[in-house]
Amino acid sequence: MELSWNVHGPGHLAKSKLGYYFVHQEFGHDGRSSGWFAEYQNGLGKFGKQVEPTGNPQGYGSLKHAQAACARIAQGFERSLSITAERFGDSAKVAQEPKRSL
Repeated sequence: MELSWNVHGPGHLAKSKLGYYFVHQEFGHDGRSSGWFAEYQNGLGKFGKQVEPTGNPQGYGSLKHAQAACARIAQGFERSLSITAERFGDSAKVAQEPKRSL
């Protein structure tokens, strides 16, 4: 899945069908980079769920690696939603979509 990234504050932001991804670089006390970190927001809550598909809490080695991980996660979410919709009909899609206030 291809996500379209835009510079947003201290990081990069992308929107998928089901939520938003924010990738940012963190620095240690010595001023050296401690890696690139990715966070996911499902469209209903706040940022904060860290995306760590490799189980690496030290972050990703580059911006490209962090963005690629987000794209893989987004693709997995969409695939899961598609399978759920096939099994349970369109009502499953509606249940997953964020409610919008008028």
